[in-house]
Amino acid sequence: MPATAIAVLHGDQTGEELLREALRVLDPGVLGLQVETRDFDLSLEERRHTRNQCVLDAAEALRQLGFGIKAATITPEGAPTRSCVSRSMGGSSSAPVAASRAYGRSPACTRRSP
Repeated sequence: MPATAIAVLHGDQTGEELLREALRVLDPGVLGLQVETRDFDLSLEERRHTRNQCVLDAAEALRQLGFGIKAATITPEGAPTRSCVSRSMGGSSSAPVAASRAYGRSPACTRRSP
């Protein structure tokens, strides 16, 4: 049986820690099948360095493979939040928003009230 391929979308800080833990369940001893991973670095540093090309590459892999995993975290109460709107490369840029726009879809996001 061929290995199932899954895109693994790495990020920054807490999300990356959670992702590493989630990936433990992909072990063949746990799942009972072989899973091939294709890793993508979607950290802010990499998105800036590649001018979001890494996001487009990851979005294409998700489209082709049909499977992907990314850890999402919730911003703690009282911490500054980021808007869903992509900003210039000098500021923060949302990887999901950039990927959604690349494929002509509206990003699904919500904004927390101040």
